[in-house]
Amino acid sequence: QRSGQKDSLPEEAAREWIAQVLPAADATVIGLEPFAARGSDRAYWRVRAGDRGSFVFMHYELSRRENAVWEPIGRFLATIGIPVPRILAADSDRRFVLLEDLGNRSLESLAKESGDERIRLYAETLRIAHRLHSFPLEEFRRRGVPTMEGFSPELYRWEQDYFLENFVRDVCGIDAADLLRGALGDELRDLSDALLAGPPGLVHRDLQSQNVMIRSGSPVLIDFQGMRIGNPLYDLGSLLC
Repeated sequence: QRSGQKDSLPEEAAREWIAQVLPAADATVIGLEPFAARGSDRAYWRVRAGDRGSFVFMHYELSRRENAVWEPIGRFLATIGIPVPRILAADSDRRFVLLEDLGNRSLESLAKESGDERIRLYAETLRIAHRLHSFPLEEFRRRGVPTMEGFSPELYRWEQDYFLENFVRDVCGIDAADLLRGALGDELRDLSDALLAGPPGLVHRDLQSQNVMIRSGSPVLIDFQGMRIGNPLYDLGSLLC
């Protein structure tokens, strides 16, 4: 595949594969309904498979390395008690994954519901995050789970630049270059140094309310392909702020 070029879904092949991995499913009656685009060169479809019920089908590209580690990270998280979508089948050659259907209810979607329910779910999400953050790094390294590179001064600088370009400059109309030459530049460097000096752990890296689905009244984490070693405060800032 040429860099930057995205495949369209080979729909017939997807239907046949789903019928193979779902016993008694008929490829001719499998329906595929595309989800709204989420970026990162991963596309999702809701699968309607007659009496077999509803599932989610994912097709990913390899233009971003994080897509290739989604499946092994998901399987690892499930083994340590982190609630994630159940992987029903996967084909790494065709880049197909079949998942349980978590529905459409996310932590973000609860903005208009009662405060007590939101607080309960946020608290439960924080307990799940703590389970991830406190997993022993020695044991994690022994398992050989592939992840993206850990947080470093370069990664923090990239993230700061991303915020300054896409929000401060493009949304607020403020010249970030001038700000970085002053006190803000010093503060961002101090912040990066402080985060790097803290005790490391496994971090989700995109722990925001959109990426916490609600299944049977409990949180389930998605979009965990960016998991890596870093400062757990990064996840807390993402979720709470």
